[in-house]
Amino acid sequence: LLSLPVARPEMASRVWGQMEELVRAGLVRSLGLSNHYDPALIAPFLSAEHPPVINQIEVHPHQLNRNIVAFCQVHGIRVMAHSPLGAPNKVRYLSAAAKDEKIRNEFTLINNLTVKHMARVHQVQPAQVLLRWQLQKGYVPI
Repeated sequence: LLSLPVARPEMASRVWGQMEELVRAGLVRSLGLSNHYDPALIAPFLSAEHPPVINQIEVHPHQLNRNIVAFCQVHGIRVMAHSPLGAPNKVRYLSAAAKDEKIRNEFTLINNLTVKHMARVHQVQPAQVLLRWQLQKGYVPI
């Protein structure tokens, strides 16, 4: 995976070319991107000899990233969703107004009231609800 940020676009192009050498040498089967949220940054790779087959980005019910997901789907790039259970470490970035325990729990997807309700209805764990959501969207959760 070619991860952002890359210092300069021409550097990314050069690195991609070197990654394509690995495909030609039979050392890897396919290439992908990581943390590419801007379609303009992905577009140059679409015409490469070996275009990206996957883009690893943060996707979950609190972070939908609809625009980049749609762009990837239109161009045949699979979405690999990191943090499929949410990003509880981001709770510390909540404003001072969100110090309330109920707000913090709602921000953490495992404790989200809707997710918990769905888990009870289907007699599964909240994590299973979140992973199923990912799979039904066609994402590859990691």
